[in-house]
Amino acid sequence: MQSININTISLMIKLDFYHTGLVIINRELTLIGWKIYHLVEFWL
Repeated sequence: MQSININTISLMIKLDFYHTGLVIINRELTLIGWKIYHLVEFWL
């Protein structure tokens, strides 16, 4: 029972880190996308 509990907690921590990572990556990609979009808009 104890080992299952520890595994569940570690899994939740991993998922939390994964989710945080995705949010940060998504934000970075959005910023890069906006910069590219504005550059393209400027050149057109």
